[in-house]
Amino acid sequence: MYKHRPHRKTSKDANQNEITSDLKKLGFDVDDVSSLRGLYDIVVSGVKRVNFSFNNTPLPIDEDCSVRVEIKMPGKKLSEAEEDYHAAQKHTGSIIVAYNTEDILRWFGRLAHTEPEDESNE
Repeated sequence: MYKHRPHRKTSKDANQNEITSDLKKLGFDVDDVSSLRGLYDIVVSGVKRVNFSFNNTPLPIDEDCSVRVEIKMPGKKLSEAEEDYHAAQKHTGSIIVAYNTEDILRWFGRLAHTEPEDESNE
């Protein structure tokens, strides 16, 4: 069971300002909550594209919604406290880990979902 254990982190991830700026330019509302210990970094609100089907007819629907985002630098992992927090969430679809702006845009249905690139060839 999740017990609130504050993050040791007090600074933003190096890519957070860029991601926040990109999202705002694209018309999203972004609330920075990274200074609140033990939580995620930002809350992003906007229009999500949901693909719905009725009688085998695709019906894309746009709906206003928000997602909680933990921002990480590529290659970095969640801390133990962050992992515990994520695991304790009842609504796991409304909290994501993002390494770049595209990760958040995918959640909002603005980009196609793709498989992560295999970094072992580098």
